Amino acid sequence: INTVSSKRERFLISESLRPYAVELFNDQYANYVIHGVLKFGSPWSDFIIESILNSFMEISKNRFGARAIRTCLESDAINKENIIAVATCVLTWCWELIMDNNGSLLITWYLDTCQILEDRHYLLAKILTNDETKLMDESSENKTNTDISTTVPTIKLNDFDNAVSSSTHSLVKVCCSKLGILSVAKILNYRNDFKARDLILKKLFGQDLLDGLKNSNDINFESNPEVPESNTTTPAVPNNNTTTTPIKEEKLSDEPSSNNDDKNSHS
Repeated sequence: INTVSSKRERFLISESLRPYAVELFNDQYANYVIHGVLKFGSPWSDFIIESILNSFMEISKNRFGARAIRTCLESDAINKENIIAVATCVLTWCWELIMDNNGSLLITWYLDTCQILEDRHYLLAKILTNDETKLMDESSENKTNTDISTTVPTIKLNDFDNAVSSSTHSLVKVCCSKLGILSVAKILNYRNDFKARDLILKKLFGQDLLDGLKNSNDINFESNPEVPESNTTTPAVPNNNTTTTPIKEEKLSDEPSSNNDDKNSHS
C-alpha cells in the first residue's frame, strides 16, 4: 500500500479490500490497512465511507472500529460531504452511542471536532429533548384495524403524555450514566449558543425554573463568569504601582542622607 505508484494498483487493492471493509475496521491491526487505503483518495477510497454508512452501528460499537472511524474523520484525505454524512449517522444513532463505551467516542468527536456543523450542539440537544415524535410513531404503527375517530384522541391524550415522560426518563438516564453525563456537560458548557443549554435545562427542570434563573439578579445567566472578575482586578494594578513606587524612592533617598550624617558625626 505504501509503495503503489499507478492507478491500476490502487484499483486492484481497493477492489480486493472492499468485501472485507467491516472486518478490517473491527480488527486490532487490520484497521491500519483502512488508514493506508484512505490516502489513495477518491474514487479508490470511496468504499471506506460506504462501509461506515452501511454498517455504522456494527463498526461504531466495536473497540477498534470506533477509533478507526474517528481517525478517518480527522484525516485530511476525507472531504466535507463525507464528514457531514457520518455526522448525520451520529445524530441518527445518538441514543445508542451516547452511553456506549466505544460509541461515545464518536459523540465526543461530533461535539469537539466536527467544526463543519456550527449548530451541532443544538442539533444533538434537540434530539435528546424531543424524542416524542419517534415514540408516537412507534405507538401509532402498533395500532391497526382501529377507527380514526377513536385513534386520534387516544394519541393526543395518552401516547403524547407517555412519550414526553419516556423522553424525559431517557434523558435522565443519560445524565445518570458515567459516559452520558460527559456529553450532556459539553452541551451545557458550550458558550457560543445558549439555545442548546436551555433545551436541556427546560427538559430536566421545566420552563418555570429556567425563566427564574434567567430573571434572577444574583446569577448572570447569559454571560461568562470570568468577565466580571477581570473588570474588578484590573483597576487594582495601577493603584499598587502608584503606592509602592514613592515608598521605594523615599527609602533610596533616605539612605545616603543617613550615611552622610554618620560620617559628619564621626568627623
